[in-house]
Amino acid sequence: MKMIKKLIATTFLLLIFTITNVKAENRWNISLTADEIELVSRIVQLECGHDIREGKFATIETIFNRIFDPRYPNTVEEVLSQKGQFSTWKNRNIDKAIPTNDTYECVAMVLNGQTNILEYDRLKFNNKPIGQNPIKIGAQYYGSQK
Repeated sequence: MKMIKKLIATTFLLLIFTITNVKAENRWNISLTADEIELVSRIVQLECGHDIREGKFATIETIFNRIFDPRYPNTVEEVLSQKGQFSTWKNRNIDKAIPTNDTYECVAMVLNGQTNILEYDRLKFNNKPIGQNPIKIGAQYYGSQK
């Protein structure tokens, strides 16, 4: 049953791109594979799945900011796997995270350049103030790196 839900949700997201004929064009020039979209959707669901949409957007933008930043790896999996980062990736079973349609839509909107929540230097987030000049969006704080 979980596999069917995953297939339906992934198909839904891919249909958004196909039906609207939208190529992923965003300020980071990042395109993701279907597997990477699924991975980002799952980590967002784990990190802030029940938060407001702007919080989901900001979390996705933080991941993209890291991929874009030369101090971090340049793939989704490498960014999420970095030591000391994304504890939900390491401490919970990622396969148990079932993204909602809203989470998939948020990923699609960020990929399509429909959001601009965070500056490029916002590379950290936590439920407590983190980094320099943290701003609060929903339940999370997003901070700059030195």
